[in-house]
Amino acid sequence: MNQCIGCKNKDSYDRCTSASITGLALCGRHVKSKTVRIWHVVNRVEDKVIKISKIWRGYAIRRLLKLAGPGVLKRDICHNDEELVSLEPRQSIHPLDYFSFEEGGRIWWFDIRSIISCLNSALVPVNPYTRTPLTVDTRRRIRELYRYRLQNRKQIYHSPPGNKSQQDLLEFHWMRICQILAENGFEDVHPNQFLAISRSQLYTLLVFVMRDMQALASEHPKSSKRHRYYAVLKREQDCFYNFQYPLLHFGNLILMLLNDSAEPYNLCFILMSALHRL
Repeated sequence: MNQCIGCKNKDSYDRCTSASITGLALCGRHVKSKTVRIWHVVNRVEDKVIKISKIWRGYAIRRLLKLAGPGVLKRDICHNDEELVSLEPRQSIHPLDYFSFEEGGRIWWFDIRSIISCLNSALVPVNPYTRTPLTVDTRRRIRELYRYRLQNRKQIYHSPPGNKSQQDLLEFHWMRICQILAENGFEDVHPNQFLAISRSQLYTLLVFVMRDMQALASEHPKSSKRHRYYAVLKREQDCFYNFQYPLLHFGNLILMLLNDSAEPYNLCFILMSALHRL
């Protein structure tokens, strides 16, 4: 039901509470009036919306630039002159595609798509120039920008990744999950701990994760995302025995939930708790 866009009366600044006529923006009373005070014009709603939009866009851009790292607007302080993969000069990279970090007193910069590929190439990602492991803070910034680009449908890789076998995909998904676990404080976990579990153990793991997620959702009744996560896991449990590769499917699901969550610690804790209860 659409609400009438007129004010209640000629002296009021409140919006009319009546429903508008189908196909029109006014209710039956206002459509008969010669002059109608439009609610959003009288209250200058458009100006307020534009101001709020400007403030929000400014905040969003400043947050992305902060995640991009030092030198995003002052490339002269960067150490390397060319991008690692595309070989573009540092001044030509768009600020929202730029990423950098400080190591040994030097600022190393990359195209975010290049550093995402480095992040996904090994369990412990390293700086391609120095072979020094990336810090947890750097990895978290990469992960945050990866989540932003994923949710906003921006390019994540320079070129689409090639086809992988089921085994390669299985190892790849659980490697990325273990990276996120390490970034949230669970550093001792290894992908082999998940790859070695049997089908029956996997079902038990899924039940543990689902029950803990249900308990977490019940503690936060207003969190629609937590309830949605529980619903996804419940569907996974219902269809478990129909999957040909359940460990791959479960890993893909957990990775999707971790990438979707702005604060993945709770899910990481639930997953590790379930693993240690097997």
